[in-house]
Amino acid sequence: MIGTHGDHHRNGDVIEELRFENIDILEHHEPQPNYWGAMAINAGDRNTVRNVVFENIRVEAIEQGQLLDIRVVHNEDYNPVPGNRIENVVFRDIHYAGKTPHPSRIHGFDNERIVDGVLFDNLRFGDERVEGNGHRALDINGYVRNIVFVKK
Repeated sequence: MIGTHGDHHRNGDVIEELRFENIDILEHHEPQPNYWGAMAINAGDRNTVRNVVFENIRVEAIEQGQLLDIRVVHNEDYNPVPGNRIENVVFRDIHYAGKTPHPSRIHGFDNERIVDGVLFDNLRFGDERVEGNGHRALDINGYVRNIVFVKK
């Protein structure tokens, strides 16, 4: 989970230029829905998270949780204020081996605190390639801009 805590007394923090690659995620089990997400960016405390790449990630069946959780949040238990934004996130060659878990959330907070720029290049649920934001495995709210699915 990236971005939850920051310097909310000032302007938050900028968390950027992160790369996660060639990872196997095993036995994901999280009973609390606010912390679901085998791959999670939850920007709180006026934080901005940008330029993050997840590449060549293999995830076995999720017992409890979801594959992705990309949200600008105000978690009242831990964040005095919401995050600022999430931008430019790439998911490339992501393979989930189980049945469809809870839908993955991609949520901005409001019109100013958005998620902007998410690229999916070969996101697979079993043998099925996800090719659009209407897929049953994705929950995308109205505060998200510029989601791209690479078609091959």
